[in-house]
Amino acid sequence: MVPISKGCARVNEFLAQQLPWVRKALRLEIDEEVRTALLEPGGFEIRLQSWNKYLELLRDCPERLREVRKLESRLASKVMLSSLPAVPPGAPVKQSRKNEISELHQRGLNHRQIAEELNRRYPDLRDRKGNLRPITKEVVAKDLASLRKQRPPEKT
Repeated sequence: MVPISKGCARVNEFLAQQLPWVRKALRLEIDEEVRTALLEPGGFEIRLQSWNKYLELLRDCPERLREVRKLESRLASKVMLSSLPAVPPGAPVKQSRKNEISELHQRGLNHRQIAEELNRRYPDLRDRKGNLRPITKEVVAKDLASLRKQRPPEKT
């Protein structure tokens, strides 16, 4: 068994003295109990005071400090990513291209004319590898066919 350093022992003692919800908050285990306690009067102040003391004690226990920093980083990433929509990469661009193709088709342009118009609007389209990739009449036909499959037939 690996002996615990004095610094880590002080961290363990400090955690043992804390209220259960504060202990969870310090370990960044945010659940309903912690959220409820934080909303109580003085909850944030208690958490902030204990967090500052916890970080002070962690300076003497580098391995635990490293773990806490990793957890902080993961939690921050989750918070940042939670505000972003969960859409597959590329999907909105393809859908907007399909909408443009549909609009041009409704104006009466044929597949070749639609491809020429889109290539005029977007001359620098590239594939994932960075190669120049102009829109062809076959791409237009394929996108129009997929749009027809997506839309149910209108009832008359």
